[in-house]
This record gives sequence, C-alpha cells and structure tokens, in this order.
Amino acid sequence: MKQQLRNHVAKTASYLEICIAAFTLISIGIFSVIIIHDLYVILQEFITGNFDVKVEHFLADALQIIIGIEFIKMLAKHTPSSAVEVLLFAIARKIIVEHNTMLDTLIGVVAIAILFATRKYLHSATRESTDGMIFNGGMYVKEVNKMLGTEIPENMGHTIAGFVYNQAVKQEIPIKVGCKINIDNTRIEVYSMDDELIKQVIVHK
Repeated sequence: MKQQLRNHVAKTASYLEICIAAFTLISIGIFSVIIIHDLYVILQEFITGNFDVKVEHFLADALQIIIGIEFIKMLAKHTPSSAVEVLLFAIARKIIVEHNTMLDTLIGVVAIAILFATRKYLHSATRESTDGMIFNGGMYVKEVNKMLGTEIPENMGHTIAGFVYNQAVKQEIPIKVGCKINIDNTRIEVYSMDDELIKQVIVHK
C-alpha cells in the first residue's frame, strides 16, 4: 500500500514538473519578443549615426532566455549534465553582463572550469564488463562511436540514452532494464534506470 502511494506521488510530481516546464517554455517564447526590441533599438542607434552602442541589455536578455531554455531541458531530461549546462550559462551571464570585481570574475572562471571538468567526467564515465562497455546515459553518441568504432546514428538522439529511448518508442519496445536495441552490428541494452530515466547502458559490438 505504501509503495503504491509512493508511486502515485512520484507520477503526480512528474506530471506537475512537465506542466511547469510547458508553462516556462510558453513564458520564454513570449519573453523572446524583448530580443527583437533590443535589436530594433540597436539598429535605430546605427541609423542615427550613433556607433557607440552598448549591448549589455541585449546580452543580458539573450543569456537569460538561453538559461531558461537550458532549465526546461534539465526538467525534461533529468540528467546531471543538463543541470551542469544551466549552471554554466548562469555563471557565464553573471561574468559577462554584470560589472564585477576581478576577484568575483576569477571565482566565476574557476567555477566554470570545475563545471567543465564535472561535465567531462559525467560524459566519459565508462567501465568494461564481460559482455560489453557500460556508458552513462548522458554520454554523447559520437563519443561512443569514437571509442568503440561503432556507427550508431546521431540523428535519433545526441546522447546514448536519448538514442535508446527514441528507438524503443519507435519500435514500441517497453523501456526497462534489459531492454535491447539492435542497430547494424551493435546491440545496446539498458543496464540501469532511475525511475523512468535511463541511467546506464551497455553496448555490445
């Protein structure tokens, strides 16, 4: 009974999260009009002969929209790498737009370097098994192809987990641990999951 209640609460939270992501996407679409206005103002300045145009407002608005888009991707993907992307753009916006002290800028650069190292670790965390190579779901397909010499199509998903998910939906295969996708001479199997999220896959060549 308790487990069923937990499952219902988890599903309700997931649906609510999707709704919030959808509303956020609509809001960002409306807010994007500000970019057009900023471009119009810059163009007007050039027409009037004023070439000393400050683009801080344009950069601030553009980066703010990008952060919003990355936030939606984080809600949709539920991967650590997507969370890192949001933090990267947020810190970059603070460094570029705001007039900080040299110390604040240095701290921001160090934070970005740490986030890049973290993202590289998340994408490259692999280990061998007796049956194949185990990859984190957030690893890019092109990196898997480069490491194993496989030819997994990149147009069906940028990450290996995204590829498996899209192929499983296309072939109407239930997405669960042990789910197998065959492509050419390669077999990709779901190795572990976190609720409905593909966490790790094992690639058999």
